[in-house]
Amino acid sequence: MVVVRHQRYDFLDSVETFLIFNEAMNNLVLGLYLATVEHEGQILLVALRTPPRPLVLPWTEPQPILGFALDRLIEDVIAATGPELPGVLGATGVVELFARCWTGHAVRDSRRACRWRSGSSS
Repeated sequence: MVVVRHQRYDFLDSVETFLIFNEAMNNLVLGLYLATVEHEGQILLVALRTPPRPLVLPWTEPQPILGFALDRLIEDVIAATGPELPGVLGATGVVELFARCWTGHAVRDSRRACRWRSGSSS
C-alpha cells in the first residue's frame, strides 16, 4: 500500500502556537505543504510546496512503483492545495513522469494511464 503522510502536521503540532502569535509574519511556514509518499515503510517521494508556488520534488531513485506513487501524490496535492499548479521543480526524470501522471488525471482512469506511461505494473 502506498501512503501519503503530511509531515507538515507533525511539525505544526509543536510550533503552531508560536507561529500563530504573529500569523501575518509567519504565514509562509503556516501554508507549507510537505509530504512523503511511502510504500512498506520506505520513502519513495518527498514533496514540498508553498502555494501558489510550484511543487518541489527532490531527486528519487527510479523504480517501477514510482508512477503509482506520483499518482497518489497528485491526488493529495489537489486535495490539499487545489487543482491549480503553476509548475514542478526537480530532477528531469521525476518531473517528466509527474507531468505525464498529472496529464493522466484528465483521463477518467488516471491511475491506469499513469502506470502505463511510466512502465509500471503496480
